[in-house]
Amino acid sequence: MKAYRLRFSPFRCFAYDAGLEDLACLRALRDFLMTQSAPLALYQGGRFFDYFLDNLPEIVPLVKYIIVDDPAGKGKIKDIPIISPREIPHNNYVIFLCETEAFPLQRMEKQVASLGTVITPRILPEIAGAAIPLRAWIPAYHTIYPLEIPEVEIFPDQDLVILNCPALEGDFLPIGLGYLANALKRAGVHYQILDLNILAYHRYHTHRLLDGPARIVAPNGSIMPPDPWRNDSVLIWQDQSRVQYFSPLLQETIRALIKAKPKILGLSVQECNITFCREIAQAVRQELPDTIILAGGYSCYYPEIGRSLFPDYDYMVIGEADLTVGPLVQRLLAGERPANLPGILSRDDSPSQEYVPGPRPEDLDALGSPDYDWTAWELYRHYNHYQCLPVIASRGCKWSRCKFCNERFPWRSRTPKNFVDELEWLLNKGGDLFMFYESDMNGDPEILEAICDEIIKRNLVVRLVGQLRINKRNTRDFFEKLRRAGFKALRFGVDGWSPHTLRLMNKGYTIRTIEENLRNSFAAGLPAEINVVIGVPGETEADVAETIEIIKANKPYIWRLGNVNPIMLLHGSVFWQEPEKYGIKFVGNKEELYRRFPLAIPADLWYSVDPLIDHHLRSERFLRLVRELREYGFEIGEMVEYIEHLASGQRYGGNYQLALFGHSQKEHLSEAESAGSPFSKPEDWDWGDTKIGQEPEGGISLVFQAQGESYGLPAGEVKRLAHLLYRNGPKEIWPVLAKGMIGKLAHPQLLYRYLEQGITLLKSFWRNRARESGKSDSLPDLLELMLENNWLRLKIDTSGTSFHVVAESFQGYKIFQLYRDFYGIRQGIPFDLEALEAGKSPPGTFFHGQTLAEVTGMIKNRVN
Repeated sequence: MKAYRLRFSPFRCFAYDAGLEDLACLRALRDFLMTQSAPLALYQGGRFFDYFLDNLPEIVPLVKYIIVDDPAGKGKIKDIPIISPREIPHNNYVIFLCETEAFPLQRMEKQVASLGTVITPRILPEIAGAAIPLRAWIPAYHTIYPLEIPEVEIFPDQDLVILNCPALEGDFLPIGLGYLANALKRAGVHYQILDLNILAYHRYHTHRLLDGPARIVAPNGSIMPPDPWRNDSVLIWQDQSRVQYFSPLLQETIRALIKAKPKILGLSVQECNITFCREIAQAVRQELPDTIILAGGYSCYYPEIGRSLFPDYDYMVIGEADLTVGPLVQRLLAGERPANLPGILSRDDSPSQEYVPGPRPEDLDALGSPDYDWTAWELYRHYNHYQCLPVIASRGCKWSRCKFCNERFPWRSRTPKNFVDELEWLLNKGGDLFMFYESDMNGDPEILEAICDEIIKRNLVVRLVGQLRINKRNTRDFFEKLRRAGFKALRFGVDGWSPHTLRLMNKGYTIRTIEENLRNSFAAGLPAEINVVIGVPGETEADVAETIEIIKANKPYIWRLGNVNPIMLLHGSVFWQEPEKYGIKFVGNKEELYRRFPLAIPADLWYSVDPLIDHHLRSERFLRLVRELREYGFEIGEMVEYIEHLASGQRYGGNYQLALFGHSQKEHLSEAESAGSPFSKPEDWDWGDTKIGQEPEGGISLVFQAQGESYGLPAGEVKRLAHLLYRNGPKEIWPVLAKGMIGKLAHPQLLYRYLEQGITLLKSFWRNRARESGKSDSLPDLLELMLENNWLRLKIDTSGTSFHVVAESFQGYKIFQLYRDFYGIRQGIPFDLEALEAGKSPPGTFFHGQTLAEVTGMIKNRVN
């Protein structure tokens, strides 16, 4: 037997159909509120507010106030005065929150917590557990929720307000903003940073995991993925209709900005948040024309990309902003409107002025550690509790010669002591899992070893992950030192897996070096992920076959696949800069395509010759590689939407450098230890076989309470329980229950606290089964333990039929469903099916029909 820990979801409770189940719950709330001695106020929420009042008109005369967040322009609702939370005259009210969603309830409770006794629909299990429909019980996953999520609050009189809009890695501390905060502090700027991305992340998952909707739907009816922040869901951020799901947060932000009137609005721009950034910039420009719009961020690392992707800027900082943003903001606050500055684009730049790069920081130690005083650390956790913090020991790429890559920037490194000082500070703040958030962690293996030596010398207990480049100096001793310093897993940016493709990509190493690195890492106890790039210009079918075979041959040393990418034509890569040299052709005019698609040319608009490789062939090779490696036993993941795009030949503009399979690099590598794997995270800590976001197979059919917790049995387990009770009796079944279902509970006899009506039903079920088989009809002693008049939602599934209470009270009758039929029994009359069907009950006390409507109609006719 297996039980699942459950939680009550008010959001799932109401069907908004004015049906019997809804009315039973609404009336239970009404009856409870009417027992309160203090005056009653209702706090208006979403659709539940109107539903509550429309179906309970008798409660309207008892309501003294209706509380609304913004009462401007509103006088009364149903002749009840409207006030704001700030206007309640004293704190001796009973305040009922007319809302069923978890996050709005959280906000409302904070507003009125000190103003009286606050009651919410979450009280239903305490006052009317038997009335709650089974649909309202959802798995109680082990997550970080409920979590206090900050409001969208923008302070007045700010020189600069910086917004980080969705979507970046949802639970990841934005290290770039930490460095930006340092630069602004050095410049003496009065600033505020607001991370809308983390607010959106927690609002979304609060709804998903506490409300438990069957599915989350965008305004246009599109289904949202379980976690839009996973890399395998990245395509939704290119779907404007689905991005509109987050419109309430967007509008809150716009209202807060207009009210605060900052002098400068800063936007961190990248491809996946462009809708948010554009709408905010355009609204602010319309309402606050004097506010300067300053852009920067990942998609502003080349001027051509920044101009095209986000034309709504007044000023745009290109590339690393550490040395340019502070002086620029100082001049803007002084009333200047400078133009033609190195490293900065301006609306006032001369059309003939050629862009000049700004200064790039060479001494990374001088920049200081990222500053996070502007945010709350506890927010940056995955919904299942784990936290991985980013750290940077270097910038750029030491090699910078891979022809397909656009991360070709000069490599610079912090000194080992400076970096480990920051690591130790983060450790003291409560972090212990860190990811090297950089392109080339071992750009200089000796510096990385020196960092490890410093960690070991200080006896710091940390867990580290990161991505390395294949290197001859990556020896067994090198990896042993990484492991001793706290490294738990690694990713290798291998990319090319045949001698020919390695040369085509200009990777600078050989297959032999790749295999030596993988074996050395494996021997040192460090699981390794790998990257694969397919479809490079010049690649042959023989290269693809050799790639697959070489990866297969090294499977014992490969933990799993991290990235598998069909090659993309990315801005800034050698292939982009010199396409003709590498046989790259375009479907259309090259200059026009570069103008229209400044980030990456869509796959169907370019191809290479000698040999011919177009997007169809790249897709075929990608899918072939995926299928063969999956069949060979490699863990690949579920990037279904992207694979379908490739298989169908649809255009995919592409967020470049995706982790296509499963989790992102951070999630793949930041998994906690478990049996059978040196490094796997505790993702699903719920009790039972379900994973987070999924429900027990077949749904829950029986709900009970034990020691203050709610538990449920799926349909199959309820059938098994009934079958075991029927066949074996209490002596045999009790050890099964105690060991299999409730072994962790201190008092098994407290497991079932059922409503007496449910026991009567089960007795009748037992009696009928016993009569059919000729066995004794005596009830096992175990069921007598259930007669404690608590509450029950019971549904026994027997060969597709059901057996449960439909309504506790309907015009003086109780309604049951037994198998496929419905029964109405006057309250107070025992439910003895044999006696009822034999006509031994008084007239008018028992009704039987094929449908619920038929039975309720009989009851109405009888009552009338």
